Amino acid sequence: MKETEAKQSWAELDRKHMLHGGVPLDAFAEKGSEMIMDEGHGLILRDVYGKEYIDALSGAVCVNLGYGREELPEAAMAQMAKLSYVMS
Repeated sequence: MKETEAKQSWAELDRKHMLHGGVPLDAFAEKGSEMIMDEGHGLILRDVYGKEYIDALSGAVCVNLGYGREELPEAAMAQMAKLSYVMS
């Protein structure tokens, strides 16, 4: 699959299966989302089209340590190898 086709496929899948907060549903159903994020490094996000954005919203709540921090998935994997889930 060519890169352009893959991006169009992501956009179509996003339109069919996702709900985005703060987006009017009728407009989203018709046009889909203009921003489908693909990767992040530090405080920069990049969408599937290669456009970069400064992430000024999620850092305060969920990604306050930044994107692409290798030690975070390594620490999560080490913990999950010891104990991945417990119901208490």
